[in-house]
Amino acid sequence: MVWVFTIFLEEVRQFLESYASTFRSKVWSYLHDTWNILDLATILLFVLGVILRLAPGPSPQLLDAARVVLSINLITFFSRILHIFSISKQLGPKLSMIYQMIQDLMWFVAILLVFIISYAVASEAVLYPESELNWKLFFYLPRKAYWHIYGELFLEDIEGENTCTNDPNLYNNYSVLRCPSDVGRYFVPILLGLYILMTNVLLLNLLIAMF
Repeated sequence: MVWVFTIFLEEVRQFLESYASTFRSKVWSYLHDTWNILDLATILLFVLGVILRLAPGPSPQLLDAARVVLSINLITFFSRILHIFSISKQLGPKLSMIYQMIQDLMWFVAILLVFIISYAVASEAVLYPESELNWKLFFYLPRKAYWHIYGELFLEDIEGENTCTNDPNLYNNYSVLRCPSDVGRYFVPILLGLYILMTNVLLLNLLIAMF
């Protein structure tokens, strides 16, 4: 905690010593540096994680949330090491290239999300009609569509070859996979082929060409 507090004091010093004249311009000047944003995120995640961890009467859910937040915080702490590499004549330019590539990747991900969401909703509607709307559906809905990009096709699930059930009490809580519809067994594999063609063959090769 003392170490994080010293990091906080250093960030305050950088903010106050900015050459900007107004408070708003100081904030803009401070946030214009990506490393400052990373430092700020590191401090905020640490504070949030400690609050969740030390909350009175901690529940298992709060402890799990604290572990997740602090694990992400650990990643940001390690990422700060890259700042040291930026002064290297060999590693500095490579870090700049990676940063520019990430910026280009964000626009590519926006395009990719259109294909992922459209395929996920269309395939789910045909495979499992009249599904119950709940928060688990929003978690599981894009999961298959996303992992399809990396070659995980889930053909056994799509064609109903794995253990499945038609009992709503079982498949609504996702304890057992729901059996796909008859039309979905034949239509969705065709849709999957077109989806893989667009994402893996076209879009990912476009991404490689951009880089």
